Amino acid sequence: MVISIAINFFLSPYIVSQLGTEANGFTQLANNFVMYATLITVALNSMAGRFIAIEYHRGKPKEAKAYYSSVIVGNILILALLILPSVVIITNLDKIINISVEHIYDVKMLFAFVFLNFYVSQVTGILAINMYVANKLFITNLINLVRTIFNGLLLICIFSFFKPFMYYVSLIAFLLTLATVPFLLFYKKKNLSDLVFDPHLFRVKYLIDLVTSGMWNTVNQGGNILMTGLDLLLANIFINPVQMGLLAIAKIIPNTILQIASTINTSFSPNLTMSYAKNDTTLFVKQVRASMKISSILITLPTIIFLVYGHKFYSLWMPTLNSKTLTMLSFLTIMAFIPLAGTQVLYNIFTTTNKLKLNSITFLISGVLNLISVVWLLKFTNLGVFAVAGVSSTITLLRNLLFVIPYTAKIVGLKWYEFYKDVGISLFSSAIIGSISFLIKVLLPKDSWLSLFVAISASILTCFIVSIYIVLNRIEREKILSMLLRKEVHNGQN
Repeated sequence: MVISIAINFFLSPYIVSQLGTEANGFTQLANNFVMYATLITVALNSMAGRFIAIEYHRGKPKEAKAYYSSVIVGNILILALLILPSVVIITNLDKIINISVEHIYDVKMLFAFVFLNFYVSQVTGILAINMYVANKLFITNLINLVRTIFNGLLLICIFSFFKPFMYYVSLIAFLLTLATVPFLLFYKKKNLSDLVFDPHLFRVKYLIDLVTSGMWNTVNQGGNILMTGLDLLLANIFINPVQMGLLAIAKIIPNTILQIASTINTSFSPNLTMSYAKNDTTLFVKQVRASMKISSILITLPTIIFLVYGHKFYSLWMPTLNSKTLTMLSFLTIMAFIPLAGTQVLYNIFTTTNKLKLNSITFLISGVLNLISVVWLLKFTNLGVFAVAGVSSTITLLRNLLFVIPYTAKIVGLKWYEFYKDVGISLFSSAIIGSISFLIKVLLPKDSWLSLFVAISASILTCFIVSIYIVLNRIEREKILSMLLRKEVHNGQN
């Protein structure tokens, strides 16, 4: 994630200067169209890791292989059905969205490689299931790390030696996704060689099990699209491509923080699944609480510090754009994380316990309310992109406070109000981090990249130490310190 931030940090201003503000908007919009396509695949794939892991860790390898084989066959059929619609969309793209005449070819090529990358990514996603089952998600993250580094290097090279086009971004992503396939195959064979594809084990029943369970994730994905996946499309249609590009730029850092949160929270999922498979409720609840505390520390920190220094950051990063507007849009995009940083882990409970129905329905309802509200505000007010960014965050905040927190507590057998204390901790931690960061911001100069870096570094170090004392109790702090000391001794002996 740090490498991803660094690449976006250097490339985004360059792309804006070379191709205009709307370039970032079209790149993200193309990825959003792929998100629409995943509505079809998510029902099959979203629960595959859970079902395969449950059977595997219960000592039923044949059933695990049957689920694995059924997932592969199902994906082949789905991808075959998606080829024609993809071609139709790309061919008629200028009739679907607003594209200036000089960018039609570039944008169509951008979308073409994004869709090709989507097809290959479905293959890599199936292979990555093995890392989930083996609880070795760090391997997938290491592969993604190397891919991200090469993505940045190759984009710098291609933009330096050739005439800049938007589609270079998706072309490089497609080629690098292809390159990850052999590495994923190698690690699959090394770590989970007994989980292999066998077409004779394909079972329609298992396919139905996966789709029936995963259909609620499809509903959930539909809600996600209605909440945030249509924001750039709405800005393109109801306002203009330039405002769409401005919103896309303002979402770069918030989206990175969201990805960090997703990466952190997903990393907790395999252990939770293993505990649930063994019917160890006590350990399961204990892991949930510990995960929430870690998530709260690691997500609140970048969120609050970014908001404190956002205005100065944007004035240095995008000097040709309005830094106040970008800062406000970023705040509206990510404001729900301020009280809900730690509680994002609770979403793992829905998947692990296979209780997806109510969560998905409320998410879809929230998405419909968001779409109606945003369209109404765009038509009858002058809020523009502020309406697009702010409404979804507000509805997300309300849904989590009124539904997710009490319902997940009930699922794991706790009092309905049990997790609200974590909201209080997150708010208190955010207030302290914000105050410390603001004080450092006032005391230290921030007129250059170097001085801004020093101020942010001082804020991160100070606030991280303070967060550990706010969120963790004495026993938890001592346990972490003991683990670190043992690691140092171990490394010293080696």
